[in-house]
This record gives sequence, C-alpha cells and structure tokens, in this order.
Amino acid sequence: MAELHADASASVDAARLRNFLNPKPPERARAFRPTLSHADAVDRIVSWVGTLMEGERNRGLFWAACRLVEQGLAPADALELLRSPAGAVGLSEREVATTVRSAYSTTQPELPRPASMPGPSVRRDPQRATPGGRGL
Repeated sequence: MAELHADASASVDAARLRNFLNPKPPERARAFRPTLSHADAVDRIVSWVGTLMEGERNRGLFWAACRLVEQGLAPADALELLRSPAGAVGLSEREVATTVRSAYSTTQPELPRPASMPGPSVRRDPQRATPGGRGL
C-alpha cells in the first residue's frame, strides 16, 4: 500500500492544473463540403425553385435569382431558367419577370436592364415634376 506524506514538498504545475480543471473543448473537425461545378450549382438552384411552397415562392425565387447573379448568369438567362420551375409552383410570368428583375437590380444596380426583361412603364407628368426633377 502506498504511503502519503503530509510533508511532501512537490511543486504544483499551475498550467497543467488549470487545463485539468478547465479543459479546452476539442477542436471540431471541419465537415467536408465538395465544391460544386458552375453547372451543378445552377441546376440545384433552379431545381430548388420548383420545390417552393405557397408563402415562400416570391422570396425563394428572389433568393435563387440572387444566387444566379453570383454564378455570373445574365438576367435573360436567369429568367429563362427560372421561368418553368417558378411557373410550376404557381407564379405567373409577370411575377417571375418582376422578381428576377428585382434581384438583378438589387445585386447589380449598375447593369442596364436587358430588352428581354422590360420594366413597368411609368409615364411622368412634366407638370407635376418637382424642382429637383423628380415627379411627385
């Protein structure tokens, strides 16, 4: 049997004691995420739009169009790709065009609007113009 001596004068390793009393959490292993090719990313985004439910369709379509901007698609190409799945979940042609146009003008306001995505026609009355040049 081992004997304990009260007069033992061994020094205490403070760092080791601190680590024992308050251990650091283990490092989390990073999950492996395979990189998708451009075509795979676009296909997944477009397919996802076809799964949207009522109440999330416009916001989901807007999100998808913004992701297509990030993938470098032209607005007309994004509209063409998103038209069918968005229509399949109940969005009208006008809603799809308006939402895609909005996504592109929000994320890239400096780009001109393509002819294939006409905006709403707004006629300004010059008599109602304010001194700053804007209509009321």
